[in-house]
Amino acid sequence: MVRLFTADAYFKSVFEIDLPALKRLGKTVLAIDLDNTLASYAILEPTEQILAFLKAAEELGFTVIICSNNNKSRVRHFSKDINAVAHHHCLKPLPFKVAYVLRGYKRCEIVVIGDQIRTDILAAKLLGVYSILVDSIEDPNHWIENLIKRFVNN
Repeated sequence: MVRLFTADAYFKSVFEIDLPALKRLGKTVLAIDLDNTLASYAILEPTEQILAFLKAAEELGFTVIICSNNNKSRVRHFSKDINAVAHHHCLKPLPFKVAYVLRGYKRCEIVVIGDQIRTDILAAKLLGVYSILVDSIEDPNHWIENLIKRFVNN
């Protein structure tokens, strides 16, 4: 049970993730949550930092897929000028749409990156793929996440 709520790796932010190390692990697909993982809700378009991260991932040969629970207009507007496939209403932690989005890729190649244990990490675990937890951009001290972290780490 605890394994369902335990990420395989943790970083303070998505921008601190060691992409070359993931590549050495055989990972080729980054399924990244949008809100509070890649950008705050207030950021409507990718910043230079986000664009640099995505470019670095692309240069290393990663396929980047945005997997968001947010609505179509938010996800479409944010991703319109980036070289990544983006999906809205992914219904995480339910694995069904994420599994559909990631069809065609080997599970051993996929990394799910997100800021919430109860959605992103749980979805990754239910799919049987590698997971990375990052701190939430807008609410790094969310009480539910902290409760889960305390339970899992004891």
